[in-house]
Amino acid sequence: GTIGMALSASHLGQYTRAWRAPLHAHESWLSREIILFSAFLSLGTLTLAVPAAPTWLGYATAAVGALALVAIDRVYGKAKIRGSGPVHSAHVLGTGLLLAAAGTGTELVVVTIAAVKLSLFVARQIVRTKFDRGASTGVIIPRLGFLLAGAGWLILDNTNASTLPAYAMILAGEVIDRCLYYHELEIPTPELGQLDELENRPEAQGMFAEN
Repeated sequence: GTIGMALSASHLGQYTRAWRAPLHAHESWLSREIILFSAFLSLGTLTLAVPAAPTWLGYATAAVGALALVAIDRVYGKAKIRGSGPVHSAHVLGTGLLLAAAGTGTELVVVTIAAVKLSLFVARQIVRTKFDRGASTGVIIPRLGFLLAGAGWLILDNTNASTLPAYAMILAGEVIDRCLYYHELEIPTPELGQLDELENRPEAQGMFAEN
């Protein structure tokens, strides 16, 4: 977790001011993400390190972790993904819940979240294909295949020997979808606004050409 935080901070423009990042929690989801993830990492370490940790500490850790995932998703709230509604198949809150369910062998939760994720993914790709922005077959098949194989393994494996293979396959599919999520992100800019105008108003193409 610490290594992950260091890597995430490596893209900051001014490292000497990184300590100021958590100071704007009242208005910044990025600040809230930093605070919540740090709290989750601390509570999780404490929960695992203390042999007789109280049960409520584990629940508190899980709650803070879920809030951290919400904050991560909200950081990208201003970005736009064509073909996607307010919920994306790669949002980390859903991914976190899916991985937690897969790791504990909670089949019903895995199937429910997997079904929602698959529906969102397929629907988005159908819409994006109309704009010539759909993902390639080489991306779509592994993304769907890993998720279906992982969920299927969890359901059909009657030995209950290990959830690790199912977890690994589901994780692989989620990594692919998250990479695709970053590829699909479009940050609002004047140029993007013009492209939206051209798509929504074909008659405006001549106006932009003249300008």
